[in-house]
Amino acid sequence: MVGTFDVYMGKEAAGRVTVTREGLYYRFHCRCKLSGEVMHQLMLRVGQQEMSLGILAPEKGEFGVKTRIPVKHFEKGEPCFWLAPRHKKLEGLFVPISADEPFPYLSRLKNSYLEIRNGQMGAVIPADQGREMVNPTGQ
Repeated sequence: MVGTFDVYMGKEAAGRVTVTREGLYYRFHCRCKLSGEVMHQLMLRVGQQEMSLGILAPEKGEFGVKTRIPVKHFEKGEPCFWLAPRHKKLEGLFVPISADEPFPYLSRLKNSYLEIRNGQMGAVIPADQGREMVNPTGQ
């Protein structure tokens, strides 16, 4: 499985993944050019086995993921890599991030995630169970 492979989004190549062997592990390093509007996860198929290798994150002007997985977890065969959109499971409050304004939810960032909506970067603060989110700015 060692080598450099194309990563597909539909029928188009969106990037490359390099697979190296490090002892008892395979190391995967993926780099793709994406808009950032939708989160994607890197998927791998080898033989009849299919798995997610992780969510692509911003990395030096592109999006990428790095991971290591034990060799014993893989079947023999030629690998196939593709991107799958990650559907949001959690709803929450989208709070735009601006360098010119203070961020009102600093204490809540631990459980939040970065998202781009309509070209605006922001943090999605997950709703607490049993408690509705209220925007402190009144919007």
